[in-house]
This record gives sequence, C-alpha cells and structure tokens, in this order.
Amino acid sequence: MIIYRILIALCVNVILLGAYDFKHCQAFYKQASLKSGGVALKVLPKGVYLYYSKTYPKHAKVLKSDPFIGLYLLQGEPSKFAYEMRALDKMALERVMVGISYYGAKSGDLVALQQDYTNYARFSQPTEPNGVISNICYQMLGLTIGGTSFIQTRYIKRFLNQKKPYYGDIGVRLKENKGLIVGQFDPFFTHNPFKKGDEIISINKHAIKTHAQFAWIVSNLKYHSLARVVIRRNKRIKEVVVRVNRRYGGFLLKDTFLERYHIKLDKDFIVVALGKNLPKGLNLLRIGDKILWVNRHKIALNDKALREALSSEKIELLVSRNRFEFYLKIR
Repeated sequence: MIIYRILIALCVNVILLGAYDFKHCQAFYKQASLKSGGVALKVLPKGVYLYYSKTYPKHAKVLKSDPFIGLYLLQGEPSKFAYEMRALDKMALERVMVGISYYGAKSGDLVALQQDYTNYARFSQPTEPNGVISNICYQMLGLTIGGTSFIQTRYIKRFLNQKKPYYGDIGVRLKENKGLIVGQFDPFFTHNPFKKGDEIISINKHAIKTHAQFAWIVSNLKYHSLARVVIRRNKRIKEVVVRVNRRYGGFLLKDTFLERYHIKLDKDFIVVALGKNLPKGLNLLRIGDKILWVNRHKIALNDKALREALSSEKIELLVSRNRFEFYLKIR
C-alpha cells in the first residue's frame, strides 16, 4: 500500500511539474494489466480484467461478455495495481494525454469524442489494443482498441453496470451522415409505426439533435416501455408511439433484421443458422439456402443493402436451393 501511494504521488508530481516522463505511467500499467491483454479496474474484484476484442477471447476464462461492442471481463492472476476510471471532462482535457501499453507510452491529443457504441473516440497517436488513455498514471480515460481509437469510460461503465447485454430498439436505423432520417425500418418489429424518410425530432420529450444522442437514448430505453417519438413526415409533424424492444444485431454484430429469429447469413447471403418457431414464410427457409433477390431486385452483399431491401410492407424473396430457384412470400 505504501509503495502504491508513493507511485501515485510520483506520477501526479510528474504531470503537475510538466516533465511528462510517462515511463512511470507505463510501469504502473504493467502492474495493472495482463500481458496477454486486460486492464484491472478499481471497481472490479481482484483478478478480474476489462478486455476488448472483436472476437470471443480464448486465452482466458470469460466472466462476462458483450459481443455487441466487444467488451469482456476476464479472469487472471491478481494485479498489484488497478485503474480508477475518469470521464473526459474539462479538467482532463486540459492536461497532456498519453496512450500507454506494454510496448510504450506516446503523448498526444484528443482528436474526437466517442459518438456512439462503435464510432469511437480518437487519439492523435496510434496505440495497441487493450492499452489505456491517461493523463494521470493511475486514472484511465479510455480503453484503446488499436489504431487511434479508444472507448471512453462512459461506455465502459454502462457495460459494467449491466448483468446481460441490452440495447433498446425502436425498429429503425438512421441514414448515415444525413441528419436524423430513417433509412431502414425493421419489418418484423411488432406494430412498427415508422417509414423511410421519417425525420426524428424527439423521443419522450428529449430533443434529438445528433446521431450520438439518438443512439444513446434509444439504447437505454426500458424494455417493453412505450416510447413517444415526434417525427416529421411529408412536412407534417406527428407523434407515434412504439413499444421498445431489444436489439438482436448491430454494432460489431451482423444487423440484417433477421437476427431476431436467429437467422444467420454468411457473406454470400447463404443461410448458415436458423432459429425455431419461425413466422410464416421464413419457416420455409433451410440451412444452405441462398437469398438471391428481394422484391424482384438483386441486392448488394452487405447488411445495409439487405436492411434497405427488407424495409417494405410486402416482402418476397427469391431463394436458391440445390440449383432450384423459388419465391417465398414473407409479408
């Protein structure tokens, strides 16, 4: 404990004196992390580490997982030290920042704050995955994920505070970089009131100005609660009410709107997994079927294109099975 206090005092003094000798911060990191990947936090029990990966970790026992955003808690040998989490507040932004990993420490600047779950904060220097962004050695401002990106503590705390991954959904995906315009609506979402081109104005009386606001507010809506959404449709303002559901795909996971039925497609739109008790039409799909067209149109082989094609009141699929092609009416 005495050594810990001395190290903290030294780190603080280094920062305040402006010397910026981040070797001390790297020494702290090495004793507050797993070499194979994982960072110890004061809010976690000893021997539990925060870890980021796009794929399920296999090098350690997983205690908690959120594959939507790639955050995991791993079990390992207890570390000597652990990080305090700190928000990127005004005071934090006034100090020199550093990206720290086992392989070095690089000072730099904040380029951008995190906008949503996969539109990450950005640092001016490249970093290693599962390092930290810091400006006081024992405090973590974010978890690095490789390149110049890092996850801010706001999103990490949300992960830690949930027992299981949950992200609220109101049945729409917005157009990218085009205001708050509905680009796709989930045709399988119960009583979905939205249409393509609707503009989101507010949710439960909270004005929505950015994609970041929309993503945060919707993801935190209570499951099965009623959300009152004010929209602009054909130049007219109206309010619609929607019962909140959960996301079944998105962020780091595939998001075609078929995930709610546990239907998985590979990169060529070949069915590789099917759920049980599928609705009419979808229940005729079989493993190995390939989706060729939607509503008589060929579609690009990506999730967004399929979502857009499925955003329709009537859906007809052209499916190939053992070189035999046939149509399936889904809606």
